[in-house]
Amino acid sequence: MERSVGVRKLIFVLVPLFLCACGYSWEEKRHIKDIAEQGRENAVIYIQEKYGFVPEVENITVCKVQDDGSFFPEADGTVLAVMRYGEDEFRVHISGEEPVLEGADDYQRGLIAEDGKAFFETLLGYGAYDFYLQYGEDTPTDCLIGEWYEAGNFEDFMQKNRVTIRMDDCAGQDLTTLPRDNPEAAAFLEEYARDFGMRIVLISYRSGQEYQNGYSYNYGLGSLGYGIWQDGLYIRSYATCEGDAGICANCFELQEFDGMIFSCVDQAQGSELRS
Repeated sequence: MERSVGVRKLIFVLVPLFLCACGYSWEEKRHIKDIAEQGRENAVIYIQEKYGFVPEVENITVCKVQDDGSFFPEADGTVLAVMRYGEDEFRVHISGEEPVLEGADDYQRGLIAEDGKAFFETLLGYGAYDFYLQYGEDTPTDCLIGEWYEAGNFEDFMQKNRVTIRMDDCAGQDLTTLPRDNPEAAAFLEEYARDFGMRIVLISYRSGQEYQNGYSYNYGLGSLGYGIWQDGLYIRSYATCEGDAGICANCFELQEFDGMIFSCVDQAQGSELRS
């Protein structure tokens, strides 16, 4: 029995030592360092050529092959650089294998979001309390683009980049009437969801205070509307549009049952909550 326990202890000691020994080889470490150095140089020149200023480099991360099942995945030849110019911090994704001028960055992300907010406020005819915009694929390099964004050209941007949008207001609107009240906006949302991959969720909170109470859920950042009923006490209505589904909208109503307030999807006239 004692010998068995001793063997187990030996195994537990040897396993960590074995794992520590299984790292990157000297050649792999040298290769990763070379990619980081070349990527740093490429990122600085790329920004200088594109925007006309020399940024500070705050951090360089060598990107690795995703999901290869290894504890030590190999470098994919690119870097993700965190850079700064004045008060602005931004990212650059670029090759570190050889000198290049082509890359992608999010330096203009703030400008693009401002234009997006103004565009949808005009389209929908009401102001946004909060506006969230994501574009590109849902990866560590999302919201990075290689092209120059021309201010005021957001509609063209949506045609070239798959966007995900969440727009909140605190006016207690009934968004189920959007197709009837604003058919042009409804048609636009359906067209861009169908033809350009746009995903959008509109949420109307009952008030600014209710927005603060219910803002712990990230609706629209994953599956549109997923779990939104959890905030039914605070949300008056919401509408989503994605793919070929068209506009899907629901309104929440508050009802009292046994001295407690509940929310549910708005029922037909005369319907009551059932236990």
